[in-house]
Amino acid sequence: MSTLVRAEEILVYDADVDPSCEAIVVQCSDPRLQRAFREFTATELGLGAGDFMPLVVSGGASVLAHPQRLPKEFKFMRDRLEFYRAMMPSLRRVVLITHEGCRYSRALKKRVVGARDAPREETGHEDLKVVGAALASTLARLELTPELYYARFIGPGGARVSFERVV
Repeated sequence: MSTLVRAEEILVYDADVDPSCEAIVVQCSDPRLQRAFREFTATELGLGAGDFMPLVVSGGASVLAHPQRLPKEFKFMRDRLEFYRAMMPSLRRVVLITHEGCRYSRALKKRVVGARDAPREETGHEDLKVVGAALASTLARLELTPELYYARFIGPGGARVSFERVV
């Protein structure tokens, strides 16, 4: 939808003036999950518009699982977390989400461990534990509490999504 209706009429939208975000939510850019991410963030995490900063990247939190083998990916994410924390002192939480059937994560694993040795089954829970460990010192230094979630497709055709907390 175009924001310009006529030359003299422009549509305008509300903005959050001086938001005080409490969380960063790192999620995948997979379009199949965007509605579920919005609903999960509001319903289960209790975060409304302006309460969190979405960090939407291919693979979501999975890109953080291999800091030694993919240092540029890890540095990109770590730098963003540090920047956002400095910019928004109200941040206290980092929500890291991976999901079932992530194509980017699968491709990333093939690149990291090689096509022949790439895992054939889902390893989202294990990835999240590795991510949590890899980021532990950075998050502690930034005084950010990590929350790890795994999203799984449910029902025929994967039309629904459930989120499971990983500890």
